[in-house]
Amino acid sequence: MNNNLKYSFYGFDYDQTLDLHSFGFNVFNGVADDLVTSANGDLQVRLNYNGDIGYLHNLRIANDVVVFVPVVSDVEVEGYLRSTNSFVLICPLDELKELWSALRYEPYELEELKEANQNDWFLLWLISSGTKSLMSLSIESLVDSLLKNIIAESVDGSPSVQEVIQSLRKGSKTLELIDSSNFSFNETITVFIDEDSGETIEWNALDTKRAHCLINSNYLLKIT
Repeated sequence: MNNNLKYSFYGFDYDQTLDLHSFGFNVFNGVADDLVTSANGDLQVRLNYNGDIGYLHNLRIANDVVVFVPVVSDVEVEGYLRSTNSFVLICPLDELKELWSALRYEPYELEELKEANQNDWFLLWLISSGTKSLMSLSIESLVDSLLKNIIAESVDGSPSVQEVIQSLRKGSKTLELIDSSNFSFNETITVFIDEDSGETIEWNALDTKRAHCLINSNYLLKIT
């Protein structure tokens, strides 16, 4: 698996800036000390996606990877979705520890992160759809929007993407993070979504066996 995080520092001391990329996508560019924060005992990072506004993300751990779960207020939703373009950030724990040390924090802090839960996985998969027809970045808002606006799938079959969404919403199915080392992305179930803007977008939502939800090029969510 290729290195996920790539970063460069410029300057010194309090004026030092950080340029942080994941798979070529700029997730942070700014004063290095502005990246990490905490609230209510949660370690958080403020990612600005090379823009002027930073968006809070809770750090969650799952085995040997760290998941960045957005914590975005309703007034920030439009800007967040436009900035991220449905990008979901997940990285190996070892890579984040390296960055953590470079930021002069203690890497052991990352081993005390809260575990990623089913709501986190479900939320991130829905965000990866790329839909922007939202008033809130909540699971309910995303589910309602997608169930309303999905118009077709590239290949008919069962369960449909809408049925998978419903099953996850009800809790009758769960998600488990796995790496995609043995998976080919050449064939996927693509969903067509009619946005409120009139645009039709495409979402590579499932593998062709309809056994995994796709969230980025390195990780899958196994449906169990």
